[in-house]
Amino acid sequence: AMDLAESKRKQKLQQANELLRKNPMYLIDRFGLSFDFSEKPRTAYATTAASIEGRIDADYYSPKFSHFRKQIEELPYRTVSVDDISEKIVSGFAAGKQDQADDLPDEQRVPHLRPFSITPEGELSLDTKKYVPRAGLKDADYCKKNEVIFNNTNSPEWVGKTTVFDSDVLCAASNHMTRITVKDGVNPYYVAYFFNLLLSIGYWKLLCTNFNNQAGVNTDTLKAVRIPLPDKPEQDQIVAEIMQRRSEANRLRKEAIAEWNAARAQFEKELLGE
Repeated sequence: AMDLAESKRKQKLQQANELLRKNPMYLIDRFGLSFDFSEKPRTAYATTAASIEGRIDADYYSPKFSHFRKQIEELPYRTVSVDDISEKIVSGFAAGKQDQADDLPDEQRVPHLRPFSITPEGELSLDTKKYVPRAGLKDADYCKKNEVIFNNTNSPEWVGKTTVFDSDVLCAASNHMTRITVKDGVNPYYVAYFFNLLLSIGYWKLLCTNFNNQAGVNTDTLKAVRIPLPDKPEQDQIVAEIMQRRSEANRLRKEAIAEWNAARAQFEKELLGE
């Protein structure tokens, strides 16, 4: 019985993970884009110093991304820079051990969002163990509803994890996070989903500056990144579809855990002869 319960649990968790893994692919398919994920030998090519001065766009330097950008530019949508669609872009603040409030009571502290506060699938996680004291925080220090939260510093594979702050819990953000307030007419979830698509194809990794075993994308680099922007109704449709997939994945996960716990409890009862 336990073997059957374990098999069902694994199957549902696998279905959930597959749904979440396919979210970036949904956007690629919807836009009719193609991207070669296979590793190919690197190609060297030359250009003049004058033509690259001031350029930080990864797709200019990489033939692989150049093809991807060309497809985006040919879509029947506006192509905009992150700066174009943002009211405000600010980084969080650092909090060393002396600035943390892990031992304070809850009413005197707030969670400090860090890289692990965004799951690999782009969901906000408040399973944090790091807090900062509320005393001394200004209103501007708190994350605001519908801000896009971009993980600007991490290991190279995970720079660019992005979520939308949609919690009612008061939170601040570390300097490893960039907070973006988007303009009217821009759905923040659409932006987050597109950023996570860029993560899935290795785009942010190419933009990173590396230091001390960490990698980062600074604010100026982020502002220059260009994305396709459908009109608002289509953004909303895309968001609704991806949210539905995410909701289904979370339902499967909860079911898998609940069914496993019930099977284990029943097994223990039978073992004890209750």
